[in-house]
Order: sequence, then structure tokens, then C-alpha cells
Amino acid sequence: MRVKVWLLIFLLLLSFGTETNSAVAADSRILEQGDNLIHGFTYLNGYLWASTRTSPCRILRIDAETLNYDKIILDSGLNDGEDLIAAEGYIWVILWTNPCVIVRVDPLTMEWEVAQTLDGISQGGSLEYAFGYLWAGGRNGRIARIDIK
Repeated sequence: MRVKVWLLIFLLLLSFGTETNSAVAADSRILEQGDNLIHGFTYLNGYLWASTRTSPCRILRIDAETLNYDKIILDSGLNDGEDLIAAEGYIWVILWTNPCVIVRVDPLTMEWEVAQTLDGISQGGSLEYAFGYLWAGGRNGRIARIDIK
């Protein structure tokens, strides 16, 4: 009986080890220096969008099929891209700045603008779209509801 238990434990450990080592990326791409500090991801119309924790922030538009990408480099001072989301036909990126800044990107033209500066929120980290509003949260415990229509 004791041998059967040990054999069962051995087989379980062996199968567990096999499963954990079997995950392999189907496709991959090495990003350029500075583009490789991705913090947030979202998806819109066949593209993955990513924000980077760089100074200044970079916003990447990645073709989900080929993994080729284009990038936007924001102006000096618009640093550390955190969360990003697709809503109302745009990409919205929150920055870890003080005060918190939200950038809006047109996904077709890749033109961008500072959409909102949230004076009461520092170091923005979270972004969500719900109930017709963009919701932003920062380090100081404050949240903001932003009408983006």
C-alpha cells in the first residue's frame, strides 16, 4: 500500500512538472529599446494598444496578426503610461503624473491630445469605462468620473 501511495505521488509530481514547462509562446516579437516597458494593454479593431512606463510615455499600436507596430511618443513631461482603455471610438491612457493626466488617441490617425488634467488626483493608475463615463483612480485614494461624450 505504501509503495502505491509513493508511486501515485511521484506520478502526480511528474505530470505537474510537465504541464508547467509546456507553455510556449506561439508567436513573439522583441520590442525596440524603450518600447519594451509595457504596462497596460487594450484591444480595438484588430490592434493591441500598449502604454509604456517611459519618460516620455510611448503608446504602441500593435497589429494582432503580424506583431508589427507603430508608436506615438508623447511630449516631455507626459511620463509613465499606466492603464489604457478603448471607449467611445478612442484609446484613453492615464499617466502616473502629478497632477494626473489622461491622453486621448484617435486610433485611425494616431493623433493624440491631453484630454483631461485631474488636479485632485496624483499618479493615475486605473482607468475604466462604465455607465457612459470614464473612471480614473490615483495614488492618493481619489477617483474621478469623466464625461467623455
